[in-house]
Amino acid sequence: MLRSAVHGAPAYDRPVRRILADASKSLERALALARRCKRSGVLRRVVTITTGSADFRKTLALLDASLADLRWLISIYSPDDGSSAVISLPPIASTDPILSWVWSYLATIQSTARHTADRAEAAHSLINLALDNDRNKKIILEEGGAPLLLALLRDGPSIDAQIAAAAALASLASSPDYVAVLLRELAVPTVVGVLSDSPMRLQARVAALVSRMAAHDPLAREEFAQENAVRPLVSLLSFEVPLDEPRPAPKKPPTIHSLVQGMSAAATTNSDLVGRAVSNSARPVDYYHHHHRKERENESAEVKLALKVACAEALWTLSKGCVSNSRKIAETKGLLCLSKIVEREKGEL
Repeated sequence: MLRSAVHGAPAYDRPVRRILADASKSLERALALARRCKRSGVLRRVVTITTGSADFRKTLALLDASLADLRWLISIYSPDDGSSAVISLPPIASTDPILSWVWSYLATIQSTARHTADRAEAAHSLINLALDNDRNKKIILEEGGAPLLLALLRDGPSIDAQIAAAAALASLASSPDYVAVLLRELAVPTVVGVLSDSPMRLQARVAALVSRMAAHDPLAREEFAQENAVRPLVSLLSFEVPLDEPRPAPKKPPTIHSLVQGMSAAATTNSDLVGRAVSNSARPVDYYHHHHRKERENESAEVKLALKVACAEALWTLSKGCVSNSRKIAETKGLLCLSKIVEREKGEL
């Protein structure tokens, strides 16, 4: 039944290993008790029945509990009923309900057979658990939540699911120890990759995640520097910010030399356009300004403002005590962009 439930797809195996190990112990205990009853001799059997009734009751209770655990395990891998994550309480987690909830939510996030909304809802449920206390965060990370949330962030079936994954990761990154777990799971390349090429709503959440990780762990700042996270942050921050404002040159009377230059430039315009098109891939073009430009222009002012605020805060936290990130901000147009924003914008930004 368990094989049929997972349909041969890779499944979240933390509860499987734990529950099957306990079920194996219960079966071994029952087998040992049955072997004791097979021994010959009336006196032996009388002694066994008299002194072993408590063992029988305890063994039967263990078998019933293992059977209930297995039924619960099958239920969290079976989305046939169309329901979301299973939040019932198996006997194995009777003393710690949070464990069963974490297992169920992570199994839902892992399962590609679940509805997209269910996977996003499971990520939101993990956020609520993480916000309750640090112990819940520790359980989520110990039970393998980091790689599953990073996979959902990178390859999520919808923007809402990816946003929920980014928010869940940000809620977990609340201390150096927890951020270290994310770094071991190679979170930085995934985060920078999503930040570079995603819709603006998701980019705002990912920029907030960068800020959260960098604020709690200096090592995270160095890894973000190695992945050049500053460049997409500056590019997103400078979107629609006029960095180059040409000043009108003083007019001079035309000369024969300038007229000849103008005629020559007009004659070679087409060849120049072709040459620029051919060599476009070799020039250092700001990819982030040109990609998704139409989509960004159609976004609401609130989304654009939230993204810029998140990027500014991320640059702030990345530059704290990190010379390499500060240098990258200076090497790009980061300082010019920040000065323009200070000059033009109001409020939180």
